[in-house]
Amino acid sequence: RNHIHIHTHHGNTSHTFKVRIYEKMAFFAMKKCDYLIAVSKKMTEELKNTLVPYKNILMIENLLSIKNHKEIRTLRKKTIKDEKILNLIFIGRLSPEKGILNFLEYFSRYKSKDLFHLTILGDGIDDKLIRTIIEKNKLNKYVSMEGYVSNIFPFLISTDVLIMPSLTEGLPLTLIEALSVGIPVIANGVGGIPSLIKNNFNGLLTKDNTYESWCEALNIAQSNYKKWNNNALSDSEKILNRFSAKIWASNTKKLYNYCNNE
Repeated sequence: RNHIHIHTHHGNTSHTFKVRIYEKMAFFAMKKCDYLIAVSKKMTEELKNTLVPYKNILMIENLLSIKNHKEIRTLRKKTIKDEKILNLIFIGRLSPEKGILNFLEYFSRYKSKDLFHLTILGDGIDDKLIRTIIEKNKLNKYVSMEGYVSNIFPFLISTDVLIMPSLTEGLPLTLIEALSVGIPVIANGVGGIPSLIKNNFNGLLTKDNTYESWCEALNIAQSNYKKWNNNALSDSEKILNRFSAKIWASNTKKLYNYCNNE
């Protein structure tokens, strides 16, 4: 018999012209696949609507690859939060779909930004533009750009809240990694993000990607951070188990065996 063609779809970003071409080619290739693997429930639903009448779409969530997660959680639990300033962190590609440009524009107008400090980890096509925005809006005191960092261990220990102002997502590994070490998250409710953030429990989903919505989210964070942090730490073991390499390997093996026996 012919080989079975299985494609895993992590979502589209369209952040460069080359990537848009690739995604277009992938779309046509997916229509000819025997089976598709989506990484979130929402992505599964979107693919079923997009690839009508295609129905062989199954879900296997991403796996967690972060190391030292137990040590990070232990150190975070021992860290006593006395100062009023909340340490925000953004981790990701510096490109339009990640929404960091929008966030910085909102943050520059936010009246209580002296209660926060944002660290940006990552590189990408918007690096120079982001630095220009920081300079233009005199945000140097409130925003630090660290570029690409191979070891994010010390940053995760000192971080209070991860921000994810993404305009589009699948099921972000950064989100899974943050929650696995007990870091609360404020994010736009796109892609599979709402499946992991329980509103005002381990973070917050913004109402929409607007200045007013993000200002409200930051205000709520100031008064609810300790609760979010405690809940995220309590839930972190569940996240580790749900997205473990063992679970992912087992689900993937079951899927391939199922496809092979069809």
